[in-house]
Amino acid sequence: MVTIDGHDYNATKVGAGWQFTPGNAIPDGSYNITVTVEDKAGNTATSKPLPVVIDTTAEIESVTLVTDSGDSDVDNITKVDKPQFSIVTADDITHVRVKIDNAANWIELTKGGDGRWIFNVGSALPDGQYTLLVDVTDIAGNVAQETLQFTIDTTLREPTIVLDPTHDTGDDTNDNLTRINKPVFIIGNVDNDVSHIVVHIDGRDYTIENTGGNLTFTPDQPLSDGQHTISVTVTDIAGNTKTSAELKIEIDTQVQIDSVTLTTDSGVNDHDNVTNATRPSFEIATPDDVTSVLVSFDGVNWTPISKNAAGQWNLLQVAHCLMVIILSMSRRRIGQGIRQIPRWASPWIRRLTA
Repeated sequence: MVTIDGHDYNATKVGAGWQFTPGNAIPDGSYNITVTVEDKAGNTATSKPLPVVIDTTAEIESVTLVTDSGDSDVDNITKVDKPQFSIVTADDITHVRVKIDNAANWIELTKGGDGRWIFNVGSALPDGQYTLLVDVTDIAGNVAQETLQFTIDTTLREPTIVLDPTHDTGDDTNDNLTRINKPVFIIGNVDNDVSHIVVHIDGRDYTIENTGGNLTFTPDQPLSDGQHTISVTVTDIAGNTKTSAELKIEIDTQVQIDSVTLTTDSGVNDHDNVTNATRPSFEIATPDDVTSVLVSFDGVNWTPISKNAAGQWNLLQVAHCLMVIILSMSRRRIGQGIRQIPRWASPWIRRLTA
């Protein structure tokens, strides 16, 4: 009679010996088995307990990409081309081997002091998708396998940021000079897997969403007049980061006429704009960024004049009323006049009276 944890089973005599096979499968676990024999005279004897472990499965608890990078640390995407993997198994696992895709040879691993089996890829993997195959064997000889799909992504294009040409209002549509203080910027060269876009303006960061297609950015607050430095940084889901070259722009929302002077003013008062010169001359002073000056004596016909070596705009003409329009490099316009300005003049034409 065979006894397994208190349950008795009859054995069968086969030749000179006895055999026993359970009628039903014994669940995995540890058992003590004893045998009791009885002779013809009725004498009995029981064996010492035989410890037996039933183990029909090998267990892999987890296979993890340790060097998972980027937004998520569980998406199995990494920018590390020599990734590291951690394999956790049941304590009775004695052998672990791995290979990537359809490699010819398996790589045997050694269990670490913390109970994990660590696999470090020896040679850099090109960007792409791969499958790690894990094969384990326990002390009972059971075998188990598990796979882990992962992606190597080490590349990211450098983004670009430019001032929208329609908002570049200078003489040259590529000079990055504008009179618009909330200009539009065009962001290009952004990969589809970019998950973070940050625009930097003079040390302040603005986060925008990657909606795909054409990306633009407009500051939420007006930029002050002057020089500004702008760049954009992108980060993809693998954690790769690239920053664009710096873009230097200038905001110029104001233009001014320093003075309009009748240089041939004669008589007792040389500031009353009264002269006995039949061909009077005028001098117009402006800031250095003024690129164009137009003058008119009738409010209808406008004539451009040139700047002299001293940086002043000179005009010799017969007139009763002189009107001046100037354009700065950013194409800002302003007007000013000497003596009476007609009612039809635009609001930006200012009067200068003696």
